[in-house]
Amino acid sequence: MDFRKLIFSFYIFFLLSHFVSAQCDLQIQDCFRNVGKSKTIYFFVHNTLPNQPINQRIYLQEGYFYTFSACVSKGLGEMIFGIENTQGELIKNNIVKENELKNSFEWYCKKTGFYYLIYWLHEGAGCVAIQVSMHPPKL
Repeated sequence: MDFRKLIFSFYIFFLLSHFVSAQCDLQIQDCFRNVGKSKTIYFFVHNTLPNQPINQRIYLQEGYFYTFSACVSKGLGEMIFGIENTQGELIKNNIVKENELKNSFEWYCKKTGFYYLIYWLHEGAGCVAIQVSMHPPKL
C-alpha cells in the first residue's frame, strides 16, 4: 500500500471516530442538567453494542451517598447498570423488578476503596452515559 493511502486511511478513520463521538455527545448532552448540590465525580460516555458489558473502575469514599444515573440515546433499549465490589459481587443495580428499570439509584458507601461500575444496553446499540454523583451524609 502506498504511504499516502495509508496516511489518508488513518485520517479518515480519525475523522469518522471523532464524528461518532461528537454525535454521541450531542444526543445525550441534555440528559444531566439538574445535578443539584451533588458533586459529579465520574462521567462516562460510550458508544456501545447490545449486551456487551462495560466495566469502569471507580474509587468511592466511606460515609458518602452516591447517586448513579444513566442516559441512553432516544429510541434505544434499556440500560442495565450497577455497582460491584472488587470480587465481582453485585452490590446494587437499577433493576426494580423483573420488567422495570430505573434510570438512577442511590447507594451509601460503607467502605472506602475501588469498586466497579458495570453497565450495558439490554437491547439496541448507541450512545450511553453514566454519571456518578457524590453527596454528603444526610443529617
